[in-house]
Amino acid sequence: MRWLIKNKRISASGEVFIMPPIAIAFYSWLLKQTVNSQSSIEKPNDMEGNINYSEGFLVEHRIAIAKKDAGEATAEALKNGMEGSFFAEKITRINKILKDNLGERLAERYKIKSSRNKGMMFYATDLLAEQVKFADIK
Repeated sequence: MRWLIKNKRISASGEVFIMPPIAIAFYSWLLKQTVNSQSSIEKPNDMEGNINYSEGFLVEHRIAIAKKDAGEATAEALKNGMEGSFFAEKITRINKILKDNLGERLAERYKIKSSRNKGMMFYATDLLAEQVKFADIK
């Protein structure tokens, strides 16, 4: 899988497609958090946002929108941290985009999947570090 976040393009299984800026920013952020460490990340609490998540995501979001003053509404929504509902909605949206563009069978490789441990939800993909590249896509 390759992508260029500024152009919002993803190349997966030979297919090139575009994701909306907020979706590609979230997907990029999540992959950077999980792929190299081969770990998963915990879904944030709905009552108490995760500041570290929102700060990391907003860096990716600013790159994706590529406009100095754009994304203020998103930044404002995340000022108290990323909440579980925001997190879950982005995962659902990304998985749908992957399925719509790749079909169910191929999308399964790239989807963000959940697991449960001691009553908490964790999320990651099945991708390995060598399968993910940030590169120019033509």
